[in-house]
Order: sequence, then C-alpha cells, then structure tokens
Amino acid sequence: MCNLILLYKVIDNFPIIGLHSRYEAKNRPETPPRVLKYTHRVYAPVDVPSHGSWVGINEHQVFAAITNQYSTVKRNKIRSRGILLTEALGISTSADEALTYIQEELSKDLYKTANFVIADPKKAFHLIYDEKRTLRKLGAGTHVITTLTPLDEKKMNEKMKKILSRAKSRKKRSVTLLQGIEDTPLTGVIHRLKRISRDHKGGLSRRSICYHDPRGKMRQTSATIVVVGGETIDSSKIFYAPGNPCKHQYIDYAHLFQGESISDGEIRRKTGKLSGKEIAICVTGSVASIMTPKLARELRRYGAEVKGYMTKAAVEFGVSPDVMEWATGHSPVLTLSGAIEHLKDFDVVLVYPATYNTIGKLARGIADNAVMTLCGAIEKDKLLIVPAMNLKLWSSPILEENIQRLKKRGVTVINPVFAEGIAKIANIQEIVDQVVRKSQRTKLQGRQTLILTGPTRADIDPVRYISNKSTGRLGYHLTRESIQQGCKTTVIYGPGQVEMPKGADVLHVYSTKEMLETTLTELKEKTYEIVIFSAAVLDFKPEGTINKKIRSGQKLTLNLTPTPKIIEAVISKFPKLFTVGFKLDFDIERDELIDEGYNTLKKYNADIIVANDLTELHGSYHPAHLIDRHGLFKSIKASKQKLAEVLFKAIEARI
Repeated sequence: MCNLILLYKVIDNFPIIGLHSRYEAKNRPETPPRVLKYTHRVYAPVDVPSHGSWVGINEHQVFAAITNQYSTVKRNKIRSRGILLTEALGISTSADEALTYIQEELSKDLYKTANFVIADPKKAFHLIYDEKRTLRKLGAGTHVITTLTPLDEKKMNEKMKKILSRAKSRKKRSVTLLQGIEDTPLTGVIHRLKRISRDHKGGLSRRSICYHDPRGKMRQTSATIVVVGGETIDSSKIFYAPGNPCKHQYIDYAHLFQGESISDGEIRRKTGKLSGKEIAICVTGSVASIMTPKLARELRRYGAEVKGYMTKAAVEFGVSPDVMEWATGHSPVLTLSGAIEHLKDFDVVLVYPATYNTIGKLARGIADNAVMTLCGAIEKDKLLIVPAMNLKLWSSPILEENIQRLKKRGVTVINPVFAEGIAKIANIQEIVDQVVRKSQRTKLQGRQTLILTGPTRADIDPVRYISNKSTGRLGYHLTRESIQQGCKTTVIYGPGQVEMPKGADVLHVYSTKEMLETTLTELKEKTYEIVIFSAAVLDFKPEGTINKKIRSGQKLTLNLTPTPKIIEAVISKFPKLFTVGFKLDFDIERDELIDEGYNTLKKYNADIIVANDLTELHGSYHPAHLIDRHGLFKSIKASKQKLAEVLFKAIEARI
C-alpha cells in the first residue's frame, strides 16, 4: 500500500518531483537511500528482504516508483517488483528504455499486480499491471497514484471497494493540498510536500496520507521526496523520513549525488581536474588564514592531494594544526625536522595568505622556517602567492618592488579584493582556477582566446529596449574553462546577469553594433587564435530610437531591421582564426537541428558549431550537439560547465 504524488514538469529546472509514502507490513525493514551500482548508478532506499526499492532515480535522471494494485486477479509472486524497479533503473538511460524492460519482464508473469510510474525530463508513463497491462502517458501537471487504480469497479469485491474508498480519500486530500504549488519555488515545494506527508485529515487512520493502522497490522515505513534536477544528476535531491513523518524528521541525502569519495567519505569530488596533482598550501600569520581549511578541502574536491605547511604565526592566528590535518588529510609541517620536507616536488606551492612580511622574505630569498624553505626550494613557476593585508601596506612601494621581483622570476600573484580599506584575500574559486591553470599542460596554454557572450540590446525609447533571453551563464563557464586551460582570455560581454570570473579581461558592450566594433578592434590590435561566438546577438533592431518616453496606453508599431552577423563579419576579415559558433533553434527535431548546425558551419566557414534547442535548456542544464567539418562528433546532455569542458577539449584536439 502506498501513495505517490508526482509533479511532472511543474517546477522550472526540476522536471520530476515525487513524494512516495510507503505503507507496508508492520515488521518489514528498510534502509535509507544509498547508491546501488548497476550498469548505471541508482539512488534509492532499499527494502531489506527483497533488496529492491519502491522509488528511486538513476544517474541519467530516470525516475521510477511502484505502488500496489489491489486486484482480484491472482498473479505469481516469484520475483520482487522492487528488484524489477532497481534493475530497470540500473540498465536504462531513458524512460522509454526502463518502460520496455519492465514490460518485457511483466510478460513473463513472475510478479504481483502493481502500478509502475516511469519518467525522465522528456516523457512520463503510468503502467497499470492488473488483469492486463494498461499504459497511460502522463502530461505536465500533478498526478496522484494510489494503491488501487480502478479499471472496472464492477469486478471489485467488498474488500477492494473499502481499499478504493480509503485510496480515494488520500488522493482527494493530496490534490487539495497541492493546489497552487506550481507558483512555488523549489524550497517551498519541498516544504509543502513534507507538510502533505504529515497530513492527518480524518484523524490518525488508514485514510490519512500519514498512515496509521489502529489494527496494528500495517504501518507507514517511510516517506521519500525525490527531486530530479533538469541539469546534471548532481542537482538532484532525496529527502527521507523513516517511519511516520509526523514523528520523524526528514534527512537530506543530496550528498549521494555529489560524486565519489576521494578519502574517508568526508570529501566529495566535483571533478578530476587536479587528480594526481600534489599541492602544498603554505599558511602564514594573517586573519585571512582562517579560510585555509575551506580552500584545502575545495582543492581536494578537484582531486588534489594537499599538504599543509604552517608558520608559527599562522598557528598563533588561530588555525589549529589539527584543523589543517582534518582539512588536508595529512599532518601539517610546522618545523624543519631534517626529513627534507622542503625538497618535496609539488605540482603547485600556494602561499595563502601571503603577508607583507612573507612577500618580502620570498623576494629576498630568506628561508627561516618550513614555509620559506619550501618556497625557496621549489621552481618559481610552480609558486602561486595570494596576498592579504592592510591597504596602506599594499600601497607600499617596497611591496610593489618585491612583487615585481617575484613576477619576473615566474611567480604568479593573485591580486586581492579591495574593500573596507583592506586588501582582502581573493575568493576561493579564483584561486582554484589558477591552481588548475598552473598545473595543466595543454596545447591551449598561452593562446589568446576571445569569448563573446551575453545578450545585446536595442533601445526603443529611453526606458524600453528589445533583447534576447540570455543570462551570460554559459559565457561564465566558457571563461572559467578558458582560464583553467591556460588561455589568455578576453571576454566581450553584453548586459548579462552574472559576473565574469577573475583572471579574464572583460570588455562590456550594449548593442550588436558595439559588440561587432569592439570585436574587430580587439582582433586588429591583438593576436588572437581562438574566438568563441556564444553571445545571444539580436538578429533585428528597431529602425530608429525614439528620444523620449513613449506614453503608455497608445498603440505602437515597431519596424525592425536586420543587424549585422558578427560571426560572418569576423571570419571574412580574419579567416585564419579558429572559430566556434552557436546555433540556437526552437522546438526542432534532433536530425533537423544537426543539419541546421552543419549548414551554419559551412555558411560561415567556422571550425565548430554548437547546436541546441531552446526547449531543452533549463537553468544550468544545456544539452548540445557539437559539429565540425566532418559532421556531428559529440552529443551531450549535461550542465553548462560540462559543455564548456567538452568544447575546450574539442578545440584542443583540432587546433
């Protein structure tokens, strides 16, 4: 017995959200959600006797759930329906594949009757397995699946009619409580579903969503909320409450989606960009040193092996060696012991924070502690320093002289952030980007790269304009990837919604004309090798701009005129550039989209075209088809960040 609520394509960026309230025999145990390793990873709670599950998702964002289907039909009970569900998730990359597998298995007559719900971000199905198999497609909206989907009430006995009556009560109450949920942000949706799962309309009874059996034969074993992100699997969530949710708190199991453990289970890997790299963090005496443990753990999330070196002043400023050991996984080096700690060959040595005193010692070659000795022994192109100090010290000509001396020797200096009269330490993401950049050895190292991103605008009057739907977020990830790959990166940025990463030169523009002129000027004045045209450039603009505000309430007709094609103008003037264009279409078949992308590539003589369909883009989720002069070479369903990684690998392979 169960009650399943499904929100399908109701909440932006989260196409599938399910609440499964499980009612089972009193003594049937289960375990909380975990990762089940089949061909594809499955994330689900587990029924202990059968080793299967009643609700879950897999790494390809396929969702599946089961509820009972009470019936007069006697089916075999040779295999567990829960095992069937986890197997289907474990071998499938789409709802279609999972449905096909389940139907093939059900045809063998090995399972009890049941309701199966299978969904992915594109399709959703309700399969009723009773006297026969009945398949229903589920559209966008809210759906409630109970323990009995009536196919023919005339065939029901009295027991089934009572079960149906209770199921209808729970369904009706669920529908009532779901009203207006489509206008709620995700946090509000999750809060609402938790409330619904605890509902006792009609008292503590078998009719309530939070199930209570006064006979003591059945009980609610759990409630599970599954949220499938429309991006990559790591944006998904599972909340699980054991037993009756009115008595137990929900526990967030989102960490299951954050990747593989790289040590003791405390660190979850985001990426392998620093896998196999050994990074030393040298901590000196500054208040900013309190951020060091956070930096160390972030580097480990990128796959790095991190070792801490600490000065006496760093310890005095409040960073405990025990905390550094927890953050890095290794005991920090505090003094020179004779074990030649200073001669270890790290991939990157990071001085964080670098104080006025430390920078002076580095510039003059003073080695009076473990930190300074390591920095003196390492090759200077592996050394990266992150200053933090009072603004008066930062403005000192002596400090400027010492920094310039270090830069001439190949040391990388990450400039501080200036606020409140202080040269504050740079943000952790910028530091990680520079560590990745310093440790990478790619063909793109040092290449001048120009990225066009964001929308362009055309004014109608002083307060109104037309524009495209673009935030600049893809450009942000392209820029970060370019920096990490070692490119010398310049961004020409229309009026987007995100701040571009540090480490790139950013030129802000407004109109299509301004973007074109700025691009041509950059290409004339500098020697670029790669240009990425990811901007959402207006194809049309008003014929003219009205120089005063148009009064509201009057009819307005806009005559639009085409704007110049920036990619065409650039490639015609600079044909030797390696160029990447983007082709965005709307609600188009896959093969037609790929053909359109290839035609665009040939028309402009680009090297790569990234083709995507606007109807498939949700938040950070950015599926795309990558096309070169030989045709389609890669299709991906991933985040904007992953698309940027794949694209730069493709550029490196072809340049």
